[in-house]
Amino acid sequence: MKMQIAVVGSKQEVLGYRLAGIKRAWDIGDENLLGKLSKEQSIIFATKKAMKTISPIMSSIHKDSIVFEIPSHELPYELVGEIIRDTIGFDLRK
Repeated sequence: MKMQIAVVGSKQEVLGYRLAGIKRAWDIGDENLLGKLSKEQSIIFATKKAMKTISPIMSSIHKDSIVFEIPSHELPYELVGEIIRDTIGFDLRK
């Protein structure tokens, strides 16, 4: 089965991805977001803010989907150290 690419983010971010040619770009405020994410296997790129919203429903997302967190314009990654901390779960400097 072919993997679909999807983006989840704020209205402004979703608009940007749609203008870039991503058809499956959804606003985190979409009432049917869970239905769209659980429909078929996807590679889902979710902004940092969107991840906070979809984390509780991750078990309901299609079992073969892959989810990646990407920076958002509201919550950008400020340092490489923050990316590493978020990835491994703790701060190496402490």
